[in-house]
Amino acid sequence: MKLPFATTRSPGALPGLDRAYQQQLAELRLVRRAVAAAATAQKQLELQLRQLTERATGDHGEISRPGSDPQLETLRHRYSAAQEETQRLFAASRRLQLKIDAFRMAKEATEAAYVEAQDAVHATRAEVGATCECALDRTEAASHVSVSNRPGPPVALPGGRATPPT
Repeated sequence: MKLPFATTRSPGALPGLDRAYQQQLAELRLVRRAVAAAATAQKQLELQLRQLTERATGDHGEISRPGSDPQLETLRHRYSAAQEETQRLFAASRRLQLKIDAFRMAKEATEAAYVEAQDAVHATRAEVGATCECALDRTEAASHVSVSNRPGPPVALPGGRATPPT
């Protein structure tokens, strides 16, 4: 049952969780930029490798023996390292995304519990307030009983007898 004054999560109700979540998102953005930069570097190395390989084969259509061109070998090694770095960063990005998703779900559950607890406090206060008002109304009603209903002093009857109060 929702009461009309039930609270909703106000911004900043749990600022520590919000701040931690934003920091994780900022870290994810940095990792994704690093993935993009590594992929770009890998692509550039791939293009350089292709150009150098084409130059090395020349008009003969033959590829030079492995190890015969040190520049080509260095470029192949750099390309392989860039490929590994891109894969490593991409895996880190996926792990971080999973971690952030889990954190977000826990954060939302905590916020929901917080709002529910606030609603319960407000409902309890309203219930206690209504109970107090009912008790006050009964007390006031009892103190304002009309004079005709109150027993009065005994009335003396002729013959010296007194009537009991009504």
